[in-house]
Amino acid sequence: MAETKDIVLDAATTHAYTGVSSGAGANSIDSNYSTYQGIDLSESPSSSSSTALTVVSQHTWVTPKQITSVAFRVYVRSAYHAEYECFECSILYRVQYLPSGGSWTTFSNSNASYYKNNTTSQHGGSFYTFDNSIDAGAVTFSETVSDVVGIRITAQSVINGTGGGGSWRIQNSRIYEVHALCEKLVDSGLYVRKSGSNVSIGCNDLNSTHKLRVCTADGVKGIPLVALSSSNASALRIRDTSAIKALPIADT
Repeated sequence: MAETKDIVLDAATTHAYTGVSSGAGANSIDSNYSTYQGIDLSESPSSSSSTALTVVSQHTWVTPKQITSVAFRVYVRSAYHAEYECFECSILYRVQYLPSGGSWTTFSNSNASYYKNNTTSQHGGSFYTFDNSIDAGAVTFSETVSDVVGIRITAQSVINGTGGGGSWRIQNSRIYEVHALCEKLVDSGLYVRKSGSNVSIGCNDLNSTHKLRVCTADGVKGIPLVALSSSNASALRIRDTSAIKALPIADT
């Protein structure tokens, strides 16, 4: 079985957080489950109200990786109790990956997305209580996707309403503890000398995309080719069908 590493925790990974109003964004990946990246809001609805609380936790890297599993925690709540003629109360989360040279795509695993919506259309003096929530705890799913350069999680709470009656409304959107495992490039036994030191070339489990192969004590492995600009590009170059590429440095 191939060795894995958490690419989200890699020092070269770039993190971007949208919608942060409380909690510390950087703490969403530090294994401290008491902190989170997200929004907390509690307010009374007006006679005509529409509120969407959206948070995004995005993590990108330069060298394409083969993602094998994703883990995260998410909490979303959209609740109200009021007299309304028309009301919509919905929650969602969505986990996406960014293929190299492509656009954001939702993972196909059933745990990668969730949506729930409650609506009512009523004329009269009735009060309604809708309370949608996801307290997903630790969600983990396995899905193998190649040539990935980013992962993004979105959580959203939406309330739309018109009518009368003052009461309470609560909305929360939180994402925290994001992890993404990818295949680790292990020592292939092939070295290149640079600045007086040996630099190990990395390899991983053989697949059809590997143009270079090496025989190790664990069997035949594949050496992926990376762009010259990649952070783990070695000084060893080779030309494939499209361009000059570099052999990758093994992960530490």
